[in-house]
This record gives sequence, C-alpha cells and structure tokens, in this order.
Amino acid sequence: MKNLKNLIALVLAFAMIFAVMTANAATITINQNNTDGTAGAETYVAYKIFDVTKTSAQASWSQTDDNLGAGTAEGFAYTVNAESAWINVLQHSGYFTLTLSAEGDKYTVALVDPDTSTTDNENNTEAKAKEIAAYLLANKPVTLASVDKKYDMTSNGTTATATVDDGYYLITSSLGTNLVVATSSITINTKNDYISDEKTVEKASVTVGENATYYIKVTLPASIDQSKPVTVHDVLDEHLKFNNDSVQVTAAIKTSDLGDTAPKDRTYDAIGSSYTLVEGDSVSETSGEKCTFEIVIPATQVAAIMDAGKTVTGTGADAVTTYNSTTIFFKYTAELLSTAANDTGYVNKEFSTYSEYTTQPTNPEVKTYDFSFTKVDGDSTKLDGAEFELYAAWDSSTNKASGDPIAFLKNADKVTYEKADTDDAAADTTTTIVVDSKTNNAATHVIGLGGADNTTGTNYYLVETKEPAGFNKLIAPIIVNVKDDGTITVSYNGTTLTSTNDAFDVVNNSGSVLPSTGGIGTTIFYILGSLLVLGAGIILVTKRRMSVEK
Repeated sequence: MKNLKNLIALVLAFAMIFAVMTANAATITINQNNTDGTAGAETYVAYKIFDVTKTSAQASWSQTDDNLGAGTAEGFAYTVNAESAWINVLQHSGYFTLTLSAEGDKYTVALVDPDTSTTDNENNTEAKAKEIAAYLLANKPVTLASVDKKYDMTSNGTTATATVDDGYYLITSSLGTNLVVATSSITINTKNDYISDEKTVEKASVTVGENATYYIKVTLPASIDQSKPVTVHDVLDEHLKFNNDSVQVTAAIKTSDLGDTAPKDRTYDAIGSSYTLVEGDSVSETSGEKCTFEIVIPATQVAAIMDAGKTVTGTGADAVTTYNSTTIFFKYTAELLSTAANDTGYVNKEFSTYSEYTTQPTNPEVKTYDFSFTKVDGDSTKLDGAEFELYAAWDSSTNKASGDPIAFLKNADKVTYEKADTDDAAADTTTTIVVDSKTNNAATHVIGLGGADNTTGTNYYLVETKEPAGFNKLIAPIIVNVKDDGTITVSYNGTTLTSTNDAFDVVNNSGSVLPSTGGIGTTIFYILGSLLVLGAGIILVTKRRMSVEK
C-alpha cells in the first residue's frame, strides 16, 4: 500500500486534472498558453506505459493546479501487458517492481520507494517523476508491440486533444521534450517555456570540395528560465568536414521584428566570448551519440539576450517590463568530401537542449550529382584517345575557359573521375579526363557536381583538349547544366544533346571539309573576256609605237 501511495503522490506532483472517467476510455487535453506566438504549432505524442484500474472512489477524484479536488487518491492499481515492448525498459529502470501474474499475461506494478524516510515528501516524488519521465523517453522502444498504444496529438488552434485508453502515460512535445508522466484522464495547461530551433542549408546540392552553408535558428520564448544555458548540438555525416573557423552569429532579434529577411541576407559576426564552441573530446554524449560540435549559450548570455529584447512601458514605479520571444541565427560551413557518392543525401543533424528539454532534431541534407558520356564517331562507333578538361567558368568575351580546370582523383581505369576535395594531395589528382570508350567499353563517369538553384542551375564546361586520331576536335565546349534538384541538361554549340539517365554521346567526325561555292555562272567568262580584250589592246598599241619609231 505504501508503494501505491508513492505512485499516487508522484502523479499528484504534476499539474493534472482528472475528470470523470468511463471504465475503458479517457481523454488527454493540452491547452497551450504560449506567449511567443507559437500556439498551435506544437504537436504531442502520448505513450501508454501502464494500464490502470480504479475503485468507485476515483470516479470523482480530480486535481487542478490550485485545488486537489474531491474524492480520494487511494485505490489505483497499475498493470502492464506481458507482451509490451516496455517490459525490458521497466525492469531495468530501477524505478518499478514488476510481478508476473499467475496467468503469466501481465505484470502488476509498484513504485520502488525513492526514500523510505520521506515517503510522503511531495518535492521528493516530483523530482523522481522527472527522472522517470526522462528515463522512459531516453529508452523508449524503437518499435512498439501490438499491445502498446501511441497517440499522436496535433493542435487545433490552441488545444490538442485525444481520446485514449485509460492508463498511465508519458507525453512528449515537439517544441521540446515535455517530460510528463500522469494517469489519464489528463488536462495539461502548458506555457511554452521551451526553446525551439530549425536548421536549413543554403543549397540542397554542392560540388565536392565546396562548402555547404548551414543556418540554425534558435528561438528563446518569452517565458524562458533565464538562469539556464542553451546548447546547440550538431552531428555531421562523415562525408562532411566542419570548418571550425566559420561559425558566425547574428545579434539577438525580437521574433516579432524578424520580417522576411532570409538567413543568408542577415549580418553575421564571428562568434565571440559570449558563446562557446566545443569540439573533440570535450563534446558531451547527448541522445546516445557523439556530436561533431556544440555551441553553448551560457545562462548569463541567455539573460542578456532576453534583456536586450524586452519591452518597457511606463516610467518609474509604474514601469512594466515585458519579455519577448527572441531569435538567434547561427551560420557555419562544412565541406563535402571526395568520399561522397553521387545522388546520395548526406544529413547534418541538429538539435538543442535546455534544462531537461531536448528539441526534435532537424536533418537537412545535401547531395552531389554526376554525368556520363561516351566518345563515338558519326556512325555511333565507340572511339579511344580523346582527352578533356572540365571548367566551372567560361569567358564569353574571349570564348575561352576561365580559371583552372577542375581536379579529379587519379583513377587507373580511366572510367570514373571523382571530384577532388581540398584535402586531396596534388600528387593524387589530375585535371585531364582520358576517354577510351572503345577499349573500356564503358561510359566515362564524372562524379561530384552541385547546382546553384532550380531555375538557372550551374554550368560546367567540358572542353576537348585532344581529339581521337584521324578525327576533328570539337570547336566548342559541351555545356553540362546541373540544377539543385539534380536535373541535368547537356548542350553543344547551341544544340541540346539527347541524354538518358544523365548519359550522352560526344560525336567526333573524321576527315576535313574543303570550302565550296555555288555554280560559277557566266561572270568569270565576262571577266576573262575583258582581260583578253584589254591584253589585245595593249599589244596593238605597243606594235604601233614600234612601227613609228622605225
């Protein structure tokens, strides 16, 4: 009985309302009283941990924030199905004692006494409730069993509701890990005191060796506890290299004053002493994984940010201070490495922690793309011996490539050319793409290109520097246009080339073509006739002079 009292005291520690219940159905109602304009944006998930049965005395038992209400807290009994995916979690938690029934189909549940000397200490049970909720969330099963119940709740305006089986629930929130354990029916009056965050990447695709630019938006709600730090966590894919000198931050901005300015158009400063960048062995283990880096906003800076964004009305003794939701933008870059495969999304995972709350991770990804081509003659017969260079820029005034050719990793098979990154040594790279389509009997594969956007895309210029023996060199570059979504268009000398799965043929023609005109007509005869007449006249004049002289 003492253990049951402890469990009920644990439930009493939370601000819940227990309404009149039916035997098998209950409700969860979450009223959002957010002060930062995010009401309606929050979603919740309710996980049923235990089944609950009650005596008739519980039918009228209720609790509010300020009133324990009528009825009695005695008589609650908790069980869990023996097939539940939560069994292993519960048995190893240290918080519960589970006893298998004689039928072997369920366990009865008792709370392990947190402190035998203070079994009725409400503060002690409230702290234990937070521990239990944090443990359940961190260790919740990846896959639930068929007997387990999970309810997704989406706000309708400022209220989220669900009709659920009567039970004991863990409830989590999308704006933070809203750690709640309680027995339904449940009414929760929330106030958004969680941080929220969002991460975006400037371009969805980048060229290998190019930096992907990331933006992290962290919102501090008006009601935030200013005595606690906020930490931004980042987990980079192994094919992305963090540039630790690239981290920048905007000044704190009142959320209501954000306007339509995109993150990339904001003014950033290098991160200063008010924020701490943590890397390497100093990074904490969070959510079961090692982060690449963390940005820590200390409590003193949280307070300074909120103070900078506050609104004061009135003066003197009549002055009223109102805190406002405030947003900070972080910016940094990471290089896509030459180990990246084409058309594969490389995820950068980000989440933030504040007190015991953890935001839901955001996972923007970047891709890199490829194209293939085959060297053929006019009869589509494959050719050997061509060489190319690929450029990222073209000078239209000189009609020549601009800048250096793109470097690729050396590859003995002369089939695959992977774009090099900044860590690849010059000795291991080449700028010459050798094409032996006939010998290799395979298309030449170029990997590691990104596009700027989905409107104009990014042009790459494939220039033939050596033609196959006996064939003519191409007179213009082949233009390969790559869009951010992976759409690739190929053109040569103003004509779009047929491309199948981003593969196309490059045609060389043999021999040379002599210049020609149309029919010669009669003009040439008139000219020759005139010349003959003129010549005859000259001869006649000359002969007459000679006769006179004699």
